[in-house]
Amino acid sequence: MNGEKALKDLLPWQVMVYGKKEGTLCGGSVIADKWIVTAGHCVTDFTEAGNKAPLLSPGDLVFAGTTNPHTALGYLDERKAVKIKQLIVHDKYFAISFENDIALIEVDSSLYAKGSKRIVLANTKEMQADIDRSFKQHYVANQNSKATVIASGWGLYGSKTGMPDDLQVVKLAGIPDDQCKANKYPAEHFVCADSNRIDVKKDVCRGDSGGPLIWQDPSHTADSDKGLRLIGATSNGPLCSEKHHDRAIGNGLYTQISHHYQWIKDQTQLDFEKLPLPAYQYDPFKVVKDTPSVKPDPKKPDPEGNGGSIAFFSSLLLAIAAWRRRNF
Repeated sequence: MNGEKALKDLLPWQVMVYGKKEGTLCGGSVIADKWIVTAGHCVTDFTEAGNKAPLLSPGDLVFAGTTNPHTALGYLDERKAVKIKQLIVHDKYFAISFENDIALIEVDSSLYAKGSKRIVLANTKEMQADIDRSFKQHYVANQNSKATVIASGWGLYGSKTGMPDDLQVVKLAGIPDDQCKANKYPAEHFVCADSNRIDVKKDVCRGDSGGPLIWQDPSHTADSDKGLRLIGATSNGPLCSEKHHDRAIGNGLYTQISHHYQWIKDQTQLDFEKLPLPAYQYDPFKVVKDTPSVKPDPKKPDPEGNGGSIAFFSSLLLAIAAWRRRNF
């Protein structure tokens, strides 16, 4: 919402996840050649009786190494995708509170061969403490703040119908836990973020679930990966279509990666510290604008949201409408 079109290769860890049967649409982050982190609610839903209902299955698609996964006619282009081999949802994922809202996807072929690159995970309590200090230092409630995080995805522009063909990216302000408007959700299990500008409503929206929240470690900006760290996976928040109303209380909530780092290691059986450091062409914190040049009205369908894939995506959204706060 109120982001901008991402340059090619700006965010090489970003993927789109698509469930062919249920029409599930989510984002995800490449963490190794065949592994992706996403949100638990992208993979599993629950019936009224409390039974698990899968939203994704082996054989479903992950679009990687592209900012536009569509054909010229607006359909998803399976030539840009790899297939899901295995899905692992956190065994303590609780849909009502969004606790442990995290899942892993293993794919059947190389993501790197598609042009993707992994993102380094926030992996220690010490790093999380650095992140928290950064938020406390730069965030000022109800005032313009420094943008300390970046989110991205193919979700709604902010209206109920307008969705992009091209990957969108937005700068946000990380919010300290003690100022996080998490409602009934446990703020310490989430990373909280919202617009860093009081005059522009910026956020992630429906369809962005599972996608990355990125922070930059200032002590590693000279490294080949620019010090970029995956600190969150998009989980939930207020409806973007109601951001112009006072009733849209709250901010975006992202599953905290550092809290689940050991679980990720245990499930993938990977030693992430020994993986080669990725090399990125761009530093998105230098490329992405602080204020968008065009500000779509969240009360109206975005004029750019009438592309060839909108009718297609509107059907996909039906499968991801069963949650309590924001239908990402």
